[in-house]
Amino acid sequence: MRTLPASSDVPLTSRPGATTVEVDEGERDMRIATAGLAALLVLQVLLAASVRADEPPPVLELSDAELAARLGFLQERLDAGRPTALAWQWGWTGFYGVSLALNGGYAAVAEDGDDRVRAVVDAAKSGVALAQTLRLVRDPLPANVGAAPMRAVSGDGRAARLERLAVGERQLLASAERAETRYSLRRHLLVIGGNLLGGAAILALGDAEDALQSTLVGTAIGEAQIWSQPWRAPNDLRAYRARFPGAPGVGWELRPKGRGVELVLRF
Repeated sequence: MRTLPASSDVPLTSRPGATTVEVDEGERDMRIATAGLAALLVLQVLLAASVRADEPPPVLELSDAELAARLGFLQERLDAGRPTALAWQWGWTGFYGVSLALNGGYAAVAEDGDDRVRAVVDAAKSGVALAQTLRLVRDPLPANVGAAPMRAVSGDGRAARLERLAVGERQLLASAERAETRYSLRRHLLVIGGNLLGGAAILALGDAEDALQSTLVGTAIGEAQIWSQPWRAPNDLRAYRARFPGAPGVGWELRPKGRGVELVLRF
């Protein structure tokens, strides 16, 4: 053991009332060694990360035959789902447009106050639903465009075909994910909540029976719209994975990058 001075001038032990501070030299050396080891480990981690960042992404090896088969499968299935998706979008857009016009017109000529209240509320609900379907013109369902994004990739070389494959796989994944929103609790709660709100307005200003009918009919129509949304994409994705083992969404995914593609691994 040895006494450590508090400063370079006057030792603690020489000061009146001072306390002697003693440190075990072995313990001090152990702490220094531990700190040095921790610093060395941090440095190794940083160096390894730097090396990995400089490494090129792994390349997926596909034969020309398998590449052609994948491209053909994707193009065929994506194009096959397009007519149904367009029919769903424009069919519901037309339905809500007609409903808005009919309810709005009836509200303008109705002589009974209760009938007018229900017509106004139903017209408002149809208007909200119509606005939502018209938004699909700007932000369409992935299935609406079919394989058009794949055809937009120019070139016939292997790099272009790999990029086309990446685009097609991402398109199929996006279509499948969008179709699965049918099971989203939020979508169903919005339909039920909106119709309950409309029913409450009719109940407050009009007839209780009209309120009940409007709520039930509106909820049934909203649910029909959700459940009729194109659903074939998840089946196509399962078929793609079954036919081509190691397809995206399992452990890896191809993404366009510049003039080529990169392979993204999932852990």
